[in-house]
Amino acid sequence: MKQFGITLAAFLTVKRFLLVLFLSRLLMLVLLYGITGGQELSNDTHMHMTMLRSPWCILIYQYPGWEQNPPFLPFLEALFGYPAQLFFSDFISLRFVMICYEVIVGLLFYRLLTELHIKQERLGFCLLGFLILPMGWMVSVVMAQDETIASAAFLLPLLLFLSGRPRSALLFCGLGVVSAKIFIILEYCTLLAFCPKDKRVSGAVIGLLPIAIVYSGISLHRLLHGYPLPLTDFHPDPYFGTNFWIVLETYGGLSLLKYGPYSGLLAGLASLIPAFIIFVKAERDWDKTHVVVAVTASLTLFLSLFYHVNPEYFIMVFPPMLAITRNFVDVIYDFLVSFLPWAGKLFQVAQFKIGLEENKGRVVAVEVYSKLFPVSPEYLLVSTQLLFSIITLALAFRWCLRLFEPPMKRL
Repeated sequence: MKQFGITLAAFLTVKRFLLVLFLSRLLMLVLLYGITGGQELSNDTHMHMTMLRSPWCILIYQYPGWEQNPPFLPFLEALFGYPAQLFFSDFISLRFVMICYEVIVGLLFYRLLTELHIKQERLGFCLLGFLILPMGWMVSVVMAQDETIASAAFLLPLLLFLSGRPRSALLFCGLGVVSAKIFIILEYCTLLAFCPKDKRVSGAVIGLLPIAIVYSGISLHRLLHGYPLPLTDFHPDPYFGTNFWIVLETYGGLSLLKYGPYSGLLAGLASLIPAFIIFVKAERDWDKTHVVVAVTASLTLFLSLFYHVNPEYFIMVFPPMLAITRNFVDVIYDFLVSFLPWAGKLFQVAQFKIGLEENKGRVVAVEVYSKLFPVSPEYLLVSTQLLFSIITLALAFRWCLRLFEPPMKRL
């Protein structure tokens, strides 16, 4: 096994890795198109294709129902998507966009492994895990979700910080919040805790500047036109999620529409635990691995405790999670985190059968379920949600404990 990892790492140079990644995803796209007949699987394709054809739409409040998207996300999607949609269907165009961004994630992931000086035998297996585990290709190829972009926006500040550019890292955290995913604010908080004291205040201001400028401008526009302030009009009432909150609603009668947003306070406080540990220890002998562990633990804690979390969100923690894998137990966690939420998604489609008329590709998913599981999906769905909650919380706790370990020479 050790020799296989070394051989694999020697073969998968950065150019070969990215080429294999790109070609494998294109092949998957061709297969998916053949299986579904080009019939849509995702609820969000129409929204994203409309946004990339009108990139200013979030900034000018053109589609109030899409308020949850960062204001500059449509511009990032349009970069690859607008030319693609001139020649291909929406089904192919949006997936091509996310494949392109997954290749960018792959490049950043490779750089992260290099920055951490991962040993050759582990390097090969990390790259193989990125290629074959379902978290990557399910988000980009199958479901065409913009969290692929968020994953790239999460990795870039991390790499900048590890390379000794903390202010640039915090600046790109702020840019990530307004262009990729609001959850990147958690990375900002954790990286800020690692900053030297003489750079902490300036770094904090630099990181918040893009957020303040963009949302101040949007807020002024909204007030002048009588629109609600940004994000205040977004109150989701999810019927599916990866964790225990949906179980509490289904079987405990908890109204997530009413009480779900309060979970944000719980999740937000929990996500600060890694930063709190850093402040309490007050040491400056952190190594690069500690930084990766801390930001990954912070976001995982939030996703474990927030009420509105979908499987695709975990692609943000997937690459750094692979990078800090060091033993067989970690490998098991990698597999479960990559696989379980998508199993739950399959059970959810089979249980509720919502959107089959609008997204006829989902009929294929229901047929797959009926062939694989000749039982009711209800209890499989609940079991998956509860098990995944336990796994992610245990994993985040495991990472927090690693922050107390002395610096490692090399992974």
